[in-house]
Amino acid sequence: MDNGVVAPGSQRRKFKKGQLVVVLDVLSSHDEAWVALAWAKGELETTSYATFWPNWSPKNPSKVTVSKVKFITGRHRIQKAVYGTLTQTNIKNVNLGGVVSYVQQQEAQQAGAEEEVEAEEEAETEGEVGAGGDGGGDGGDGGEAMAAAEGAEAARVEVERLAQEDMPPLHEIVVKLRTELGLPEMPMAQLVDRAVFELSLDVGKTAGVLEKASAAWRAL
Repeated sequence: MDNGVVAPGSQRRKFKKGQLVVVLDVLSSHDEAWVALAWAKGELETTSYATFWPNWSPKNPSKVTVSKVKFITGRHRIQKAVYGTLTQTNIKNVNLGGVVSYVQQQEAQQAGAEEEVEAEEEAETEGEVGAGGDGGGDGGDGGEAMAAAEGAEAARVEVERLAQEDMPPLHEIVVKLRTELGLPEMPMAQLVDRAVFELSLDVGKTAGVLEKASAAWRAL
């Protein structure tokens, strides 16, 4: 998962550009695995599979294809109870939706936890600046820095507010993205991720659906 490539068995299989790929690396215990979601770039890697997976011994080495992908989530541990019994190269269709939902839930929980940590760090920083202010000259510098930071944050919020005033509701943005980019029907969050990929936008892994949709809308 660290190299931006996947190998779907030894069937000379190639992913289409923009195809959602569920990447699963089963651990040695065979009871759990690492899982992540990615978009296929529609390109094959010319480097040998052995470079990326030196311990892999496929039955038909000549038929192994290595596809380039762009990961859109981090990797998460997943229990076999979720992904079920695997076919030779795939997750069974009956389990596929559950695996995708699991990854999305893990991403949401991780983003929420990171926001809590950031909020705590900001609160601690504010407390330290306030304490410094009571101490005299050094506190004055801290107060000015704090005021500058607050001013910058207020400006950023105002810019985002003005930008969103000219934007239609989320469902209308999704319809526009689907039409303009010629995308098929799919869940709203998945379509927004696909649009971000098609437009080659860098919005960060922790960005929410609305933030991603806004960036895609502005790019159009």
